[in-house]
Amino acid sequence: MTLKTMLAGAGFSIVTATATLASTDGWLTDLEAAKKVATAENKDIFINFTGSDW
Repeated sequence: MTLKTMLAGAGFSIVTATATLASTDGWLTDLEAAKKVATAENKDIFINFTGSDW
């Protein structure tokens, strides 16, 4: 197994783990899905804008 293959596998694992954690802690990253949930549950939407190049 080459170093490039190992790094690609590690990167994929990190992205997959992050996506899993984001979807299980109650926060949504898809605005359209959040709108549907908020409408169904009669709740507001909290949007947090962050960035480093502003």
